[in-house]
Amino acid sequence: MEAEGIQKFFGDLGVDPMDVITLHISKYMKAETMGVYSFAEFECGFKTLGCQTISDLKAKLSQLSNELKDPNSFKELYKFTFEFTRDQGYKNIAIETAIGLWELLLNNKCIYRDMYANIIIFLL
Repeated sequence: MEAEGIQKFFGDLGVDPMDVITLHISKYMKAETMGVYSFAEFECGFKTLGCQTISDLKAKLSQLSNELKDPNSFKELYKFTFEFTRDQGYKNIAIETAIGLWELLLNNKCIYRDMYANIIIFLL
């Protein structure tokens, strides 16, 4: 499943594709590449979450959101996101991508998020 299918999938779930929960679901799927889910990854995620249908997964969304309040779960997601968004063969991710992800991941978690992102942009 590629970008268009993934957008439809999250649309069917009632989740904005720019919501951090999309990354959390991708982590459960053990997705390797941003914007692509293989059948095996999709199946793995549903199995790990104990879901068989979109409705089952939709019913778990609040549980998944609550998991992100746990510092250890959030730390795992942060690490996963770095690997997930990194271009193959590179040790880092593009600054623009990093800033966008910080805005997504650190929303309501870091009061200095915007200032930090602006400093990074200034230093470039």
